[in-house]
Amino acid sequence: MKISIIGWGSLLRHPRGLPLASKWHSKGPQLPIEFSRLSSRNRLTLVIDEKAPLQPSYWALCGCEDLPEARKKLHEREGTLYLDRIHLIDESGKFDGHKEAHPITQAIGKWISASDGIDAAIWTGLGPKWPSEQRKRFGEWSHGAAIAYLHSLIDDGIHRNAELYFRHAPPSVDTELRRNVEEEFGWVRESLPEELLELT
Repeated sequence: MKISIIGWGSLLRHPRGLPLASKWHSKGPQLPIEFSRLSSRNRLTLVIDEKAPLQPSYWALCGCEDLPEARKKLHEREGTLYLDRIHLIDESGKFDGHKEAHPITQAIGKWISASDGIDAAIWTGLGPKWPSEQRKRFGEWSHGAAIAYLHSLIDDGIHRNAELYFRHAPPSVDTELRRNVEEEFGWVRESLPEELLELT
């Protein structure tokens, strides 16, 4: 079974122990993605956000040909608390990670059907996260609240991880918040190293 791993964030530069059987290909499924999850090390990370405009993603072949094993490997790399945060669908339409045929899952299923030789896909199904501490300080999630949060990191001298995440996220991910961050802080996006990418 040829299993694709779909990525749009730090996974491309830092697969760590995730077994890959190819470099990263462009032209993954178009997905609603935004820097809308407050994650470890003060970073606003890219996640599927159903309120966001569609953005391009990447894909690579997994080095595992067994779907449960591939899912386990991605779970280990991502460090998610629960295995069901790693979503999957195969070419028959069988899916897991959602209780029903979610639009994201359906979109990825259509992408598999249109792809040449891919039998299944797995991806990280985490969504937005804006904890109560940030809501109290900066208000409900918005681009303005995110900018204010990043300013607070700079004021405290603890912004480096957040800055690197914005700079290193795939340059093709072109959200309004990213453009605002580039204008406000000069955290300009950097190209992905060519050795990571399948150039054909």
